[in-house]
Amino acid sequence: MTSMILTEQQLKERKEKARKEEIRQNVKSHCTQIRDGIRNNGSTSGERAIWELFQNARDLSEAAEIKMTLTDKKFIFSHKGKAFTYDSLCSLVKQVSSHEKEDNISIGQYGTGFLTTHKFSRKITINGSMQISEDPKVYVDVAGFEINRENFNDIPKFIDDMTDQIDSVGKLMDTEQKSTPKEWTELHYELNEERHKIANKAIEEAIKMMPYILTFNDHISKCTICYNEQVIEFKKENKAITTSDLRCKRITKSSNGDTVCIDCFYLELHNGESRILLPLQTETEVCSLGDIPRLFVHFPLIGSNYFNVNFLFHSHRFTPEEKRDNIIVPKDNDATESIAQKNKEILDEMTQHLWYFLEGHVETWNNTILMANIDIKDNGFTEKETENYYKCLKERWVTEFQKLKLIEIDGKR
Repeated sequence: MTSMILTEQQLKERKEKARKEEIRQNVKSHCTQIRDGIRNNGSTSGERAIWELFQNARDLSEAAEIKMTLTDKKFIFSHKGKAFTYDSLCSLVKQVSSHEKEDNISIGQYGTGFLTTHKFSRKITINGSMQISEDPKVYVDVAGFEINRENFNDIPKFIDDMTDQIDSVGKLMDTEQKSTPKEWTELHYELNEERHKIANKAIEEAIKMMPYILTFNDHISKCTICYNEQVIEFKKENKAITTSDLRCKRITKSSNGDTVCIDCFYLELHNGESRILLPLQTETEVCSLGDIPRLFVHFPLIGSNYFNVNFLFHSHRFTPEEKRDNIIVPKDNDATESIAQKNKEILDEMTQHLWYFLEGHVETWNNTILMANIDIKDNGFTEKETENYYKCLKERWVTEFQKLKLIEIDGKR
């Protein structure tokens, strides 16, 4: 018979203490990750933060409706989509990406990129619903639920804050049960003067980008923006055109009674996962796309624009850098070598598709010289592999565009 040095009660207490220490260590790992993410927020984070919020809304609906409201004191991001679950709300508290879940089918819901939204505020107040049963469907209200990361630099206090917030998610399970969820999920960010400027700039960028966002995202149907005493509404529809293989999304922008239609012409491949937006304002009239990032993974990759051509390339298949400032390209890093090669293959396939299309149609277009801007950075990189990649890329673009008949001479091309 085994002799017992500890009493049953003492053993139970030791087990309970070890369990609590294990849980606290687990929470600590999430807290340190969040702290490091907040510290790494860069100068473009306000603009990136908008797209992180859009991405989360996109993941939660087949046809997301989004609304952004900016007042003197608050930035509110709202969307119609699936309600929270216990798991997804805890994931938001702990900042665990859906990439880490076994059943993940999204593009990164509530991952570490969501930390960029703390450029607006380190306190987020959430209103919406949480689903607590699938069959039958049962919901509880999420009203004024606060995620507070003000103590991110004080890890012991931060651990206590996060532990309390996780407990609060559990307590929601005991509130009044309902058969239907709230229509909107809202994230409220309280603003000071500096953060109001950040939010205002991010919204202005969103307005500029919205036609391309709606063109590249089938799961986003509508966006309404309320700021500066304006209500701006973006909607989209497919527009029939005559050019074979060319597609068009008509984006309708309405603001205080005025309506403007913006036609976005694009090519599609990989069953719609990849799209190339052409610089066309009509089916035959070329224009300049201006100061827009050239690479998208549903949303713009905001960073140094090394690939400055007058076309936009989006692919769900691209793998971006963690900071979403570029796709991963060749560099002196064997850990990313295969990813960089895959990105290269995807972009090569898309550009070949574009060049084949241009060869058959460019002669009928006007102002085609505007397409000839090929400003691809090919020197000054710190890594030889990266510089060689962009040099080869530029050489291929120059060679292909020299074949196209872009300039009219004596009425001929």
